[in-house]
Amino acid sequence: LVIVFLSNTLHAQEIQKINVGTDRNGNPMKGDYVSLNMTPVHYSASPSNLLVVAKDKDGFTHNFIYRRSDMQLAAQPSGTIKAITDDGYMTEGGAIIGTTMHDLNGKKRWRKNLQLVGTTPDGKLCIFQKSLNRHSDEFIALRASDGSEQWRTFISHNLHYPFAHAMADLSRRQYLLLIGDSLIKLNVTTGQTIGRPFAGGVKEPMKSRFIKSAILTATHSNFIRRKDRFYVADADSIYCMDYELRTIWATALPEGMGSNSEIRLQGDSLMMKNYGVAFQKGC
Repeated sequence: LVIVFLSNTLHAQEIQKINVGTDRNGNPMKGDYVSLNMTPVHYSASPSNLLVVAKDKDGFTHNFIYRRSDMQLAAQPSGTIKAITDDGYMTEGGAIIGTTMHDLNGKKRWRKNLQLVGTTPDGKLCIFQKSLNRHSDEFIALRASDGSEQWRTFISHNLHYPFAHAMADLSRRQYLLLIGDSLIKLNVTTGQTIGRPFAGGVKEPMKSRFIKSAILTATHSNFIRRKDRFYVADADSIYCMDYELRTIWATALPEGMGSNSEIRLQGDSLMMKNYGVAFQKGC
């Protein structure tokens, strides 16, 4: 575990150890404190590298990549970074839409004319999208180290784009849970999927000369993870499931009340905030 605190101070690149609390045995827990003379706006991490994006007093953006093992600065690349892995960092752009992997020295390692969706939790695979038609996409996993293919799989999305909302397995880092036309468990090592019905998107119930065959998306909640189970809601119900997508319990929502929502745990209760809205041609 690496705990990093970022602040806007007058000293650049100072690294300190600070106490952040105690563990269950009463032993002190320490975190790395990195001070910048800029305002941090974003960070992301792979198992070995930490990317910090910050803005200076003039509003210019700067990138800092630290080694998580000792929090020493490893690189300060320019441009917009789309992902960080143990093998380097990824940028998008060019005359043809594509993604380029660079090492920490900025040297291009490989490039693919594909749109980056994200990386696996361990940072070893990069997942790309290849549109086949309006409602069908091929998803391809390439090894971050050399760009070679690990797997490719087909996921349809008539009602909901599947990578818009995802939850990663944080223990063995072997799968992603995705909300698409169904609830999907994607094995990030093999590309194999299992799914179950899930109303993450629905057909537009309104009929008019302006709305013909429209659909509504994002008629679901966030994920909440709790040990061997997780909670999520769609347009029909709130569910408690195990990680094989089997229902432990479900509570139906009032008819016609499904919409974009937010759930949270409060003690032994699961609270739901229903926003009463959904989206057309969106996620």
